[in-house]
Amino acid sequence: MTLGVSEFLAKPVNIEDFLTRVRTQLSICGWEKSIEAAFSTIPKQSNSAAGKA
Repeated sequence: MTLGVSEFLAKPVNIEDFLTRVRTQLSICGWEKSIEAAFSTIPKQSNSAAGKA
């Protein structure tokens, strides 16, 4: 997740709303890491496929 504000919570903070937003951000961060890992394997797969051709 990049630095910065992606959500704004007004005071008083509803704890359930806060926890839902935190879980959502953590989930997004996990998906971003999974996507980055998947994309990082593409050049390796392309290079090995080119070597077999």
